[in-house]
Amino acid sequence: MADANLKSCVLCDKSGARACSKCHSINYCSKACQLSDWNIHKQLCSTFATFDNSSRPSDQHTRAILFPVEDTKPQLVWVPWKWEDDDGIKWHCTDTSSFLKLDKKHPCQSRSVVHYNPILQRALDDQIIITYRDEFLYDGSKVNMSIANASCGKSSKDLHWRGPVIAYGKKGQSDIFCRDLGMEDFRHIIDFLRSY
Repeated sequence: MADANLKSCVLCDKSGARACSKCHSINYCSKACQLSDWNIHKQLCSTFATFDNSSRPSDQHTRAILFPVEDTKPQLVWVPWKWEDDDGIKWHCTDTSSFLKLDKKHPCQSRSVVHYNPILQRALDDQIIITYRDEFLYDGSKVNMSIANASCGKSSKDLHWRGPVIAYGKKGQSDIFCRDLGMEDFRHIIDFLRSY
């Protein structure tokens, strides 16, 4: 039986990995794996390490990752959620509209559900929901510079993503309960955004 305390490496999935000494939210089995991930990880490591989790506005807020349009780095934010009831099935409904700056010009949002990392070729234990403006490709939205920088090596002219983008987590493979995102999620988000 496997030891439940052993963590898996975010890159190669080997067990016995150690946590990043700064953010303590992602695990690597070797220096080689850590160095391979560094260009992506460094985009949010210090921010995550110093993020004040006690600043959570209420129990009905979840830690999410915002990719602002003109900032060079992603940010950690609190996203509110509320209980919704759909024919007797209750679930957490998040409100990301203020982060996406939805208005008459940008009225609708879309979402992509990430449950598989195409670059690492691995299924994820939990879902990641990425929300964005529905018509970001042709509504005049600017290239998202925080995604361009975090994507490491993808030029902004080749980048698909425009306008603000925000990601939040769901527990397991259901769409019921929200959860806080961590740095391992960040790696999966970037891989999804790069390969979309």
